[in-house]
Amino acid sequence: LDDDVQEDFELYSGAKKRSDERKAMKNARRGQGTYTRPPLEEERVEGGAKRLINNEILKNRGLTPRRPKEMKNPRKKHRIKFQRALVRRRGQVPGERETRADAYGGEATGIKTRITKSVKL
Repeated sequence: LDDDVQEDFELYSGAKKRSDERKAMKNARRGQGTYTRPPLEEERVEGGAKRLINNEILKNRGLTPRRPKEMKNPRKKHRIKFQRALVRRRGQVPGERETRADAYGGEATGIKTRITKSVKL
């Protein structure tokens, strides 16, 4: 039993040692390629005063997707969405048929069965 525990300990300690060596090599490689640019002229501040922030920092928008100009106004956005929905609906539903004025539309008051307006022979 002690031999098994000893073997397991050696196995795990060897794996951990290899992992630590790999991480150390990776960190050494990462440290070689670092480059920090010198601060720009407007970023340099005399006497330890705080530098002014730019508009990007002031707005603090982060990684927001760029949107088209039409979608910035909510009323216009919904109007455009409604127009698109109308176009889609026209493809699904048949439109109204226009009735001709000169076509016969039937009796306006309906046909009365009790009334006879014919000449008897």
